[in-house]
Amino acid sequence: MPETIVPATSAGSSSSGVGSPKVGYTLSEMTERVREVLAPRSNSFESSLSLGNVRGLTFGQMKDRVRGVLRDDDGAFVTDTEIEDLLNEGLQEVAARSLSVRKRQTGTIAAGATDAPNDVIEMKSVFIEGVPAKIVDDDEEWWDWVNSGETPPRVLVRIFNQRMEFYPEPTGSSYELRYAAQPAILVSDGDMTEVPQLLQQKAIDYARSYAKTKMADFDAAQMYMARFDKDLAPIFGSTPREKEPAVGPREIQDWEIANFLNEFLLDAAARTETIRFEDSGTVTGDIAAIAIPDNYLKTITLRLGTDDNVEPVDDQSWYDWSDSTLTPSHSIARVFGEAIEVYPTPAANTEYVLRYVGRPTTLVEGSDKQELPIELQLRAINYARGHAKLIEGDKSMSDRYLGMALEGLAPSEPRQRFVPGPIQLVPQESVFESADYTRRGW
Repeated sequence: MPETIVPATSAGSSSSGVGSPKVGYTLSEMTERVREVLAPRSNSFESSLSLGNVRGLTFGQMKDRVRGVLRDDDGAFVTDTEIEDLLNEGLQEVAARSLSVRKRQTGTIAAGATDAPNDVIEMKSVFIEGVPAKIVDDDEEWWDWVNSGETPPRVLVRIFNQRMEFYPEPTGSSYELRYAAQPAILVSDGDMTEVPQLLQQKAIDYARSYAKTKMADFDAAQMYMARFDKDLAPIFGSTPREKEPAVGPREIQDWEIANFLNEFLLDAAARTETIRFEDSGTVTGDIAAIAIPDNYLKTITLRLGTDDNVEPVDDQSWYDWSDSTLTPSHSIARVFGEAIEVYPTPAANTEYVLRYVGRPTTLVEGSDKQELPIELQLRAINYARGHAKLIEGDKSMSDRYLGMALEGLAPSEPRQRFVPGPIQLVPQESVFESADYTRRGW
């Protein structure tokens, strides 16, 4: 694999070399390549201003999907208005049964009671001045505490008549409410719903089912309703909700993909020694150490003056020479802390040239690119896919992508062994094995 030589810059040194342009994929492009094999993304809403972050189908596209199975293009049996109403009705029920639209409201607790959000379905958590409160759904528990006049371990909170009530009431305190919400009603063809993309198809099936019922196609209506009901929690009041309904695999976040990509690219740079830097300068004073650059991974060569090619050694060899005070045929060096220590101490103002394997650029912004060859960038994409698939629970595909990423790469450099050879345990001679015991014939 061709190497890349680029200059490095460090304090008190000058750099020379041929710069390498960054080519290949941006971080955004690599992230999208990873997402090509993952489940569709869900919507995530951290505040009431959630419509700016929706994903999935527009209202017009959803209507087209319903109309596409009806064979009623002119609306003689089912009008566009009826389809719109059915879609909104389906989205509301999906949100109620999956609790998949999450929002957050913050404010200050008012005397008497505090207005609850108009779209709240269920409170998920409440924090008062950063301390969690206890959500009470049982009126009996609420009134037991209120009538007793005692103070519960945590502030109690409930919603009553669209108002949040607290006991004891911490008037003037700040609060944060996280809750499951009803989605906004869609009106225009360009509107997009807050319901996660994974569940939007269910609302379409809901509308198809009722539309088919109106057209007396009861078999099709039953099929679409079965698809709608599959994996959704039961309607409120029929069965207690014991746990959160499954709405698909845990979504992989962009920052996780970026971490996987950077993790592999760093490992690949170390294994292949593809990116090489050169740093030069002079040793200041009688200091037996050269500061290593920030992007240093491994020394390739270090030369002092014009002919002293320094030999990298392990700690054992270093101490053997330095403790003996003898002078080796040429200087030796080891990396210790943030510097390269040299023995014997070079004279002041000795020039040095350090060639080393360097770190690749960490990808942070969507437009960032890498110095590494495109082949390694493609491997990084498969590496990220493998870890993302493992999070999704697909171990078979995870193994496949990780194999594609790592196959043929040089192995990681093994840790040096400082014990000379394997340890041998020799049992001590017993009295029955002694020469004296054998001689006497005992």
